[in-house]
Amino acid sequence: MTPATVAALLEALRHDHDGPAALARIGRHLWWLVPQPVLHDLIAGLREHLTPHDPHRAAIADLLADGVRHIDRAWPPAAKGTARATLATAVPELLGLLGDPDPAVRQHVTRTLVAVGPTEPGVAAALLARTRSEHDPAALADLLHALDDLATAPPAWFHAWLSHPEPVVRLAAVAALARHSGPADSSGEDDPLADAVPPAADDAREPDVAGDVAAGLLGVPGLSRLPDSPRFASPRNGRLDWLAVRLGRSPERAVRFASAARQAGTPETDPAAMIAAATVVRRYRLPRPGGPIVMPRASWDRLWALAAGTVEHTNQFVRPYAAGLLAVAGEAARPHADALARALAHGVDDAVVALARLDDPRVLPVLRERPLTGTGPLGRTQAITTLGPLRAHADVLLPGGG
Repeated sequence: MTPATVAALLEALRHDHDGPAALARIGRHLWWLVPQPVLHDLIAGLREHLTPHDPHRAAIADLLADGVRHIDRAWPPAAKGTARATLATAVPELLGLLGDPDPAVRQHVTRTLVAVGPTEPGVAAALLARTRSEHDPAALADLLHALDDLATAPPAWFHAWLSHPEPVVRLAAVAALARHSGPADSSGEDDPLADAVPPAADDAREPDVAGDVAAGLLGVPGLSRLPDSPRFASPRNGRLDWLAVRLGRSPERAVRFASAARQAGTPETDPAAMIAAATVVRRYRLPRPGGPIVMPRASWDRLWALAAGTVEHTNQFVRPYAAGLLAVAGEAARPHADALARALAHGVDDAVVALARLDDPRVLPVLRERPLTGTGPLGRTQAITTLGPLRAHADVLLPGGG
């Protein structure tokens, strides 16, 4: 794309009917433009449209954020710093749009400021000041996510937002506090999420209730408006996935959140429930340097029961998570063998590992039909640990047996 072409596209932005097509073309070529000297002219031209009444202001803000994502692909490496500095020249205009009359524009601008100007002077202060006057719940939640990503506001500041009347704001505060808090089971430091809300009257658990705070909001309709954190969105782009991972820093907290998320039973909360549970298993059940953090037996039992109740889920992403959890539960999975067998009978191949490790003969027909060749329900890397408990059934599993 030549300087003349860029100039022509910028000219097209001056005409409402040509603007969307011009921005679409710029977007398609942005990956190439980022390391080029012509980027300076492009950003200078786009900045002219970052005004309160320009119809393209939200789309341009998104375009700038996309530019940041393309910086890592810039070549040569020296071009990365130049490109980032060029994109950051739009920060003054973006700051001017934090008070835009359209709340959707304010959301776009907030996310873009975090992307293009995280270290620019005045950005964090402006975002913080805007929280005092922002009246739109979704835009306010975005501000909390932005300040969380910038890591400038202290935990106590986010704690104050837990009592906000809007659920998306409260959940954004929980997400921020979950980043600051460590494993409540092992850390001697004060946890900013402890005592966030009092436990229920019939709940004898300790008041480490971050999972309860978040889970209590899971069924609220407004949750669908919660945006992904710009820097910490999950690969699956689930709105709750990153929250589940953060809460997983405390196993007790993650189990509470996972249980409530599964109870909510929505297409959005069920995957989050399994991700939170899997985070606990990955961090505190499987071997790791320093040994696992001890979690009460009752909490582990609660997690295994949660997995057993989910192993027949209709969602093909959720199902393997649930079966995989029981596969590493050891003997703790034995009370749930019937649920695994039902799942296996209904075609949930992911239950094979868990049943095989329990030496459950109900898995033998599946293993006979689909041997461990790397193309069946099990890969070769799991064959040894999975088939070990089935030694007594070698006459059935080996070729010519049974």
